[in-house]
Amino acid sequence: MIKNKKTRVFYEEVSEKKTSKLGYILLIVMFFFIIGAGEKVFDDLRYIPSVPVEPSDCVVFSDYDLRSMTSVWCDPKRDIDLEFGLSDKFFRIKPDIEEVARLNESIYSKRRELSILERDFELSGMKYDLSLQEKIAGTADIIDTDISKKEVSDLQSKISAVKEDIDSMIDQRNQIVANISADIESLKQAYDFAYKHYEKRYTIYELQVSLLSLVFVLPLLWLSVRYYLRLKNNNSPYTIILTSVVAALSVLFLHVVGVFLYYILPMEIIMDIWNLLWYIPFFRFIAYYGVVVLVILFFGGIVYYIQKRVFNPKQVAIRRLRDKKCPDCDFRVNDNNIFCPNCGLQLKERCAQCGELKFKHLRFCPHCGVLRSAEQHKQ
Repeated sequence: MIKNKKTRVFYEEVSEKKTSKLGYILLIVMFFFIIGAGEKVFDDLRYIPSVPVEPSDCVVFSDYDLRSMTSVWCDPKRDIDLEFGLSDKFFRIKPDIEEVARLNESIYSKRRELSILERDFELSGMKYDLSLQEKIAGTADIIDTDISKKEVSDLQSKISAVKEDIDSMIDQRNQIVANISADIESLKQAYDFAYKHYEKRYTIYELQVSLLSLVFVLPLLWLSVRYYLRLKNNNSPYTIILTSVVAALSVLFLHVVGVFLYYILPMEIIMDIWNLLWYIPFFRFIAYYGVVVLVILFFGGIVYYIQKRVFNPKQVAIRRLRDKKCPDCDFRVNDNNIFCPNCGLQLKERCAQCGELKFKHLRFCPHCGVLRSAEQHKQ
């Protein structure tokens, strides 16, 4: 019996199962377990390179922040803060910022006091108007008119005093903000420069993590693919186990490659170009229908590949002969037929090794087990 691993091909039946239902369930569980374990390894690998620390964003103040903050909790003492002078610039104006926060707290307190006074003033005015109406009507006064009038006058004076205090504190706050506006702008520029430097360091960090992840997953993927091909060439029943392993490792590999490309490609430039092109009607037309065509080709290609394998003439012949039918016209035949009685197709031929009749469309002789020669196979 001649055996050649390089040329040995088995055409399995479509209906033949690779494993049991329990086996498929366990393989699916193993698939997701490998992906989960791989992601955990990727997370652990992130701690190997030095993780860059971003600059303290609390040093960046907008006009709204300066006019609404009531406390200063920022303490920029990170290495990158010191490296780019954020700490020095911030602590130089920190007393002024704290004074602004104190004034804001006082302004809020005065505004709450003003709200209460205005409410009391409104109620007192209503009582005063009511007492005047009762006096005109000649009924008994409920509230002494002179006292009510004095109360209204006092409340009005207090409201005016509180408004003056609020305006004075607002002017004082605005003056401080105006005095440190140049320092605030300088601090913003220093922060922007430091953050851009941080982004570059973080990109390098992500690339290092991606390379470590590739070093982890590539050898495993290569070994699993190599072992998978070896088992498949030998038509091993354990090939399906490696199929699950290779699929899971391929997902992890694509994950790493995707992250790697994301940090290598200039995404901002690509997105800007994409947004620019998207405003062009012709490009939108091409992009939309291009995606439609690609989706059709992708799924149609998968179905085409499946159909090509399932309805391969050799596999069709095997299935029909198994059901005792002609490989060409599907007519019922029996083991004694050398030719199909319906279409005349030759079903059997003499084996070159033992001379016995064998099915022409099957590769091995059932009498001596010899593989058909390449010349016969092409016929």
